[in-house]
Amino acid sequence: EWTGRLTLKAAAEAPSGVQTIEIYVGYQLPNQNVQQPRRAFQCSNEVKCEFNDQNTYPTDTTITYYATARARNGATAESEHKTLVIENSVTGDAANNFQCTQSCSSTAGTSEIGLGYCSDDGEIPADVRTQINNLGAARGPIRNTKVTCQLGQSCWCVYINYENGFSQIGQQCDRYVQARPPLSWDDPARMEDAPTNPASPPTYACAEGTKATVIANLSQSPVEAGTNVVVSGAVGRITEKCAGYEYQCRTQRVLGCNVDDKLFTTNFEYQQCPSQYTQIHAEGAGKKFKWGLMLRILGAACSIAFGAIGAPGGDTASLPPGEPVPEGPNYAKGLGQKQAVVYNQAGKNDNSITGHIAWLVILYWVGRGLCTAVNTASPIICSQTRQLPACYNVCGKDTTTDAVPNYQRVCGTTGASYVTSATPATYACAASPKSACGGFPGKEVSLKIRNAAGALVRETTLYTDANGWFDYTFQAPFTEGRYNAIVTVPGGI
Repeated sequence: EWTGRLTLKAAAEAPSGVQTIEIYVGYQLPNQNVQQPRRAFQCSNEVKCEFNDQNTYPTDTTITYYATARARNGATAESEHKTLVIENSVTGDAANNFQCTQSCSSTAGTSEIGLGYCSDDGEIPADVRTQINNLGAARGPIRNTKVTCQLGQSCWCVYINYENGFSQIGQQCDRYVQARPPLSWDDPARMEDAPTNPASPPTYACAEGTKATVIANLSQSPVEAGTNVVVSGAVGRITEKCAGYEYQCRTQRVLGCNVDDKLFTTNFEYQQCPSQYTQIHAEGAGKKFKWGLMLRILGAACSIAFGAIGAPGGDTASLPPGEPVPEGPNYAKGLGQKQAVVYNQAGKNDNSITGHIAWLVILYWVGRGLCTAVNTASPIICSQTRQLPACYNVCGKDTTTDAVPNYQRVCGTTGASYVTSATPATYACAASPKSACGGFPGKEVSLKIRNAAGALVRETTLYTDANGWFDYTFQAPFTEGRYNAIVTVPGGI
């Protein structure tokens, strides 16, 4: 059998333009007198038409072909009928394997690649084993009865589960190793020298003192009726507030990254911050491609492709005794590992069958060389271990303290807990001091003079000076008796 590419070309010209060109191909099998039904190939609105016949024909098959053309005005024309005979055709294993692989591929399961090869006993060839090693675990070989190979060999199928295979290879390929994340992150918001107030003795917040104490004296006692009397004294400010700060404290947690190993990538994703924490810094996450695995798969794929196609060129098929080797347009070359020769039975030279085998050979061997280079380099690239910087996510939880003298006992000073801001504030002192803030400037003072019966004789309002002192001079009553000078301040204790 010969599996090749028979290229038929036709061209036509018409004054009114070409509407369609059709190429007809018929064949007669050996030892049969019946012409098989013709197969037509049609080109529309083209002056040239090309048809590649890639059917499988046994030796001594007679192939007939001709072309017809139709002009836009309805006129038709038909070319000369020509005949080719496949003489002593020779096929390499690659052509058989191509048909076998096609059949095996059609029966492959989900996530499987079907490879086919012709063999007597089903022994897996070395190149197929290489592809299995490149792609992953396989099942088979399984005999395929739908395809008949040459020399009585059988078609055998091997099915490779590329999804599982690639995953297993991917776990071994392109291993990424990350540096350890730091125990803590140097937060630029950290206050290295947060302000504090001493706890003992405390700093009193005198400006916020509202309570007062008062002391008063008479210039003389007893007092002669009608003479001047001076009442003097001082008002002291009392505060229960001490000076401190409200601090914003931050607790920090450094989390690593999750590694999601995909088929063609290794993904590094930040671990989520716990409840009440928010991300304050992160670095190192991303997607890393498995270039070694990709090259390995590419090498396996091109091995399959070149293994199925086979190498063009090789031995030339023999001709009947006494016949010269045909030249030029009267023979065609197959794409198997060897050439198959067909010749014009009528012995006519024509240009209807041409080939570009030289270019095919060059492209084939260049491609196969690249394929070999990829298969050689990919295991080396695949086995490399790549060092990566640390991947981590820094989470922070911020809390605001009540006013306190200093932050040490509420925020901490080292490690994962620290101060990020300090705002002046006051807090309740541990004890209520008396006159802790000195004189009470500008404080209102009430002075009342009452007789022994409690009747109000005189009343006035005073204000302390800058040091909290006050004095008041008045004329004593002319009526003899006992009088009381009552001095009070609002908010006094």
